[in-house]
Amino acid sequence: MSVPHNPNRGGAKADTTRPHTVQHPLFSYTTRVPVHGKVADDFPSPFLAEPDFTPSPPLLYAHPRPVEACMAEHFTKYPHESVPEIIECPVVRDTTDPATGVRTRERKVICKNIAPWIFRRVLGGPDTVELTETTTFDPRTRQFELHSQNVNFARFVFAKEASRFVPHPDNPEWTSFVQYGGIRCTSYMGPLKRPLEQFICNRMIRGGLQASDHLDDVLAKSQSPFE
Repeated sequence: MSVPHNPNRGGAKADTTRPHTVQHPLFSYTTRVPVHGKVADDFPSPFLAEPDFTPSPPLLYAHPRPVEACMAEHFTKYPHESVPEIIECPVVRDTTDPATGVRTRERKVICKNIAPWIFRRVLGGPDTVELTETTTFDPRTRQFELHSQNVNFARFVFAKEASRFVPHPDNPEWTSFVQYGGIRCTSYMGPLKRPLEQFICNRMIRGGLQASDHLDDVLAKSQSPFE
C-alpha cells in the first residue's frame, strides 16, 4: 500500500547499523534500508555517450529519511573532519522558478588534489581542485539532482559527476540514490592516460560511498526539520 508523503514527518527511525549488504563491482558496502535499482533505470549514466570519456559503474544507496531531509543535510554536511578532502563549499547562486517551484543552487567546491604523487610530479598541477556543483530540486516530483565538474586542472583531467535522489519505491519517506562519474584525461599524457582515468574513476565512486555513509550518519543523528 502506498504511503502518502507528509512533509512534517522525518521518515522512519533509522537503525544504528547498516544490515543490508550491496555488492558493487569495486567493493561491498551496507545500507540501513535496501537499495533499489529503479533510480538507475530511470536515470542512466549521462557519460556513456560522452566522447573519449571513461565512465564509472553506478553507485546505488538508500537512506531511511525523506528526499527533503537528504537535500537539507547535503548543503550543511561539509566541511567535516570525517571527509578532510573537502575544504569549503560556498553557495554562489540560489534561485527558484516562481512558475514551477524548481529551486536551482550553484556552489563552488574546493577540494584537496587527490591525484597520486607521481602524476602530480610529472604533470604539475595545483594542491587544490575547484569544482562547480549545480543542483535542482523539483517539489512536484520530490526529485533532487546534482551535477558537478572540475574548473581548474581541466587541461589535464576533466571529471564529471551526476547524482539523483528520489523517493524510495518501497516507502516514499525513504530516499533512493544513484551516482555516476566520468573522466577524460588529455591525450598527450601517453601511457599515464588510462591508469589515471581508472584511478580517478575508482576514487570518485569510493568518495561517493564515503559521502553517502557520512550523510547517512548525519541523518541518523538528526531529526531536525528540513527546508
